[in-house]
Amino acid sequence: MSNPVQLIENISKITDKTFIWTHIYNPASSTIGIQQFAEDSFEYQGEVYYGRRQMYQDGGISGKQYCGGINNNSFWLTKESLYKALTKYSFGKITMNESLSDLNHVHGPCISVMCEKN
Repeated sequence: MSNPVQLIENISKITDKTFIWTHIYNPASSTIGIQQFAEDSFEYQGEVYYGRRQMYQDGGISGKQYCGGINNNSFWLTKESLYKALTKYSFGKITMNESLSDLNHVHGPCISVMCEKN
């Protein structure tokens, strides 16, 4: 997702509970170096979110490289920005699943969270 916060907002409009597995940006990861990141932050509805923008080698169009969707980039939020977005859109109860979260996942750090509205 180029704007994962907008996705979280859209999810919040249709459900009170959601499960999310996603990559995050964490510079402490031993596998983060395999990614092509550009430092970045963005503002969405008056809040600033931090992370890194993942740029795809083929621009997301050739099908020969993982393109992560229809865009030529995706934004990997930090864990803190992910939680900030979830909280902003009323998912106040956030439970991380340790067994499905991996700081050193082969394709970059990932997190798995169960979220419920207050």
